[in-house]
Amino acid sequence: MAKKKAKKAAPKGKVASKAKALKAKALAVEKKAVKKAKAELVKAKAKMKAAEKKVASHIKKNPEKAVMIAAAIGAAIGAVTVAAVKAKKKKK
Repeated sequence: MAKKKAKKAAPKGKVASKAKALKAKALAVEKKAVKKAKAELVKAKAKMKAAEKKVASHIKKNPEKAVMIAAAIGAAIGAVTVAAVKAKKKKK
């Protein structure tokens, strides 16, 4: 039987310093990601606010059309819900 060569373990101090360096790097990346996510959230909120104003304006200008669109969406959601319930009952 051949003898297995033992792997040399890195000195504890060296491993600890590498671990600290990696931790610091990970924290820096996390901080950068959080900052970018917050900036994107601000942009998304601004876009949603603009869309909300646009929809409100459209509803005020065309109330009948808005009601018809809402009814159509409600009917579509209802139809999908009924179809899903029927499909689930058939599986049982």
